[in-house]
Amino acid sequence: VLGAGPQTPAERQQAAQAQYEQAFALLQEGKRTEEVLERLDRAIELNPEFGDAYVLKSYLRLDVLPNLDEALIAGRLAVKYAPDNPDSFYTLGLIYERRGSFPEAEQALLQALKVNAGYQDVYFSLGTLYADHLKNEAKSVEAFHRYLELGGTSSRARAAVSQADAPTKP
Repeated sequence: VLGAGPQTPAERQQAAQAQYEQAFALLQEGKRTEEVLERLDRAIELNPEFGDAYVLKSYLRLDVLPNLDEALIAGRLAVKYAPDNPDSFYTLGLIYERRGSFPEAEQALLQALKVNAGYQDVYFSLGTLYADHLKNEAKSVEAFHRYLELGGTSSRARAAVSQADAPTKP
C-alpha cells in the first residue's frame, strides 16, 4: 500500500532507529532543535521502549529546549528502558538537581556510576551537588578528587581538592 508505514515490529524498530539517528545528527549540527524533538517523538511512537530515544529527549528537554516536566518524564522512561546506559541516570540526576530534588539527584548520579564507574562528568556533578546543595564537604572533595584522577580539568574541582589537602594552621 502506497504510503503505508512500517508494519512489522522489525520494520517499526528500524524506522525508529532511523528517526533517532536523524535526530542525533540534527542535534550535532546545532540547528532545527524543534525537528530533533519531533523525530525523537516519532521514534518513541514507533517503538515506545526505545530507551536511547528517551535519553536524548531527556537531555534535550533539560538543556536545549528546557521543559523540566517533560525532561523528568523522559528521564524516568530512559532509566526504565535503557538501564545499561549511564547517561539515563546521569541526565535524570541533573534533572532532579535542577528541580531541587537533591537526594534523588544524588541517588541517580550514584546509579550512573554503578553502570560506569569511570564516568568523569558524573563525579564532577556529584562534587557540585555535595558542595552546593547537600553541604557535605568531605563527599564533595572525594567526588572532585576522583574527577581529577579521571582526567578532569575543572578549576573548581582543583581548588576544592587543594584547599582540602592544604594543612590547617594550628
